[in-house]
Amino acid sequence: MASNKIPAPGGAYNSRFVDGRRIGTREHRARERALADEEDRFAWMQRVAPMQVSDQTIFCAVCRCNRLAIDLVELECKDIHCKHCLAANVQQALASQPFQPARCCATISPQLLETAGVLAGGQLTDYATKVEEAESPAGRLYCYNPLCGAYIPKANHGPRAGLCMKCDSRTCKTCKAKAHFAACDPAASEANRQANEALYSFAKENGWQACPRCRNVVEREGGCNMMM
Repeated sequence: MASNKIPAPGGAYNSRFVDGRRIGTREHRARERALADEEDRFAWMQRVAPMQVSDQTIFCAVCRCNRLAIDLVELECKDIHCKHCLAANVQQALASQPFQPARCCATISPQLLETAGVLAGGQLTDYATKVEEAESPAGRLYCYNPLCGAYIPKANHGPRAGLCMKCDSRTCKTCKAKAHFAACDPAASEANRQANEALYSFAKENGWQACPRCRNVVEREGGCNMMM
């Protein structure tokens, strides 16, 4: 390997030629430092990158606070909420009268809340039942017991009757009366039909309407005439 030293002013050698390349100059030393810095940065990124997944911070779309990724939940609509805001949203929904599901751009599903782990077991079950009741079409089943009248979710429906979660009573799915082994009593079915007709007739006289989705009778207090 050829090597030629070039004397610097004052007799000192500050550079030399190696394989036809001049090394030891100020520019060469700067390039060497840049390469070393790049190598150090690459090694740092290799060491720190696995930690950045949990240490990353993102803004919550509700409170606009910068939160760790582990404390955030991506909703079905792709918006990002922190767990604190998400839990507060659901708590307000559970306390609403009449019940209104927690929403962002769409209803927040019980499945997402279960995955996020922001509700206790009892509250999650209560929320899932209320959401199902609010979004189910006509034909929902309620407990026949006049002292209860709770909604019976589809998970508690059997082939012929539904089991109430609150009072353990069984309600016939056909005639909506107390569960029975024999055929439905025509008188009970007729009484249920007449009661519904009387309710809708009374609502019409007072200017009320039945929701086309859930069939609940509602009274408009303000806003447009559209019903969703």
